[in-house]
Amino acid sequence: MRVEMYNALRERALLLRVMAGAGPGLLLVIVVVTVAASLIPAVSAVAMAMLVGRVADGPNADFLASAAVPLVVFGAALLLGHALEVVQEPLFFLATARIDGAHRAEVARLAVTSPAFATLEREDVRNLVWKARADPGNWTEKTPADGALTQLKLLAHGVSLVSLSVVLVAFSWWVLPLLLVAVVAHTMIGRRNAMRWYDKWLGGTDQGRRAEVWADAIFAPAEGKELRVFGFGGWAVERVTAHVRSMFEPVWAVGVENMRGQWRRFLLVLLPLTNRLRDGRPGRRRRCRVGGRRDRGLRRGLGDVRVRGCRQPRGEGCSRRPEGTGAVARGAAGHPGARRGPHVPGEDQRASARAVRGRRLQLSRQRAEGAGRAGPGDPAR
Repeated sequence: MRVEMYNALRERALLLRVMAGAGPGLLLVIVVVTVAASLIPAVSAVAMAMLVGRVADGPNADFLASAAVPLVVFGAALLLGHALEVVQEPLFFLATARIDGAHRAEVARLAVTSPAFATLEREDVRNLVWKARADPGNWTEKTPADGALTQLKLLAHGVSLVSLSVVLVAFSWWVLPLLLVAVVAHTMIGRRNAMRWYDKWLGGTDQGRRAEVWADAIFAPAEGKELRVFGFGGWAVERVTAHVRSMFEPVWAVGVENMRGQWRRFLLVLLPLTNRLRDGRPGRRRRCRVGGRRDRGLRRGLGDVRVRGCRQPRGEGCSRRPEGTGAVARGAAGHPGARRGPHVPGEDQRASARAVRGRRLQLSRQRAEGAGRAGPGDPAR
């Protein structure tokens, strides 16, 4: 395990060294643009949280003024993110051309200036030169520039992950460990699958080179004519097909196996995002309501007394005043959300009962006073 980790870190360090071929000026611009783009998600998340918080407060005198600043910041972050993505493409293209050009020149210099020409005729050496040519024949082949710029993107993703973690801790700290474990496991599984796929691909490069030789012979003017004249055309096609299948069949098998195992990676990401903690656990937010639900007495016309807009977590106080009319609002003064302090289990139900009893007592007194003032023949009596 340690040897594999050491080799992986060594390969990444060697790929980063290759970026020197892009030039110091271009490399500095690419690093600045990439790091700035990696911070955009965190800035967007903070701006969106501020905007939602201002809107959730409800309309007031300075509603537009208070919501304008986070809205402008959020829009500017989105525009800047798109602009940086557009700028990255030509910068990466220029860096790729410079890095791969320097690599090809170095490979050509080593091949030309080598004193052992007989060594270059060996099959294993020719395979190594074919692998190091930095001239992709299809979409599956990559160059040193692709590897180096990918390392830079991975470092930028690390910066983005750290910044988003800081933002997430400020809002829901309990989600962070779950997401970090999911991200690490997801990355390790993806890297293992990719390495298995590329190992199979590299293992069949000699078969691919033989297939190319036969394909060139078939389509060449002189060799192709001789193959058709002497009746070897079908046999040559079979040779090309056999070499191609020998190269790709192991790769296809690994690809099918990786696709069948995608559900594991999907669950790793889905479970932390859909996890809902019940009442009493950290991060649970609820709307403060007298009695926790509508009381039967309140259903009979006394109204619903609650603290509107209160979204304090359980165990924290609420600075908002309960809304209601008459004695119902005054009786709800005992509601734990209407004062600051720890939440007491059962206090919501007791506050609701006190509010109902206070309202009934007030109605009884009003009827008694009205009956005392009315005469014997008064209908009100």
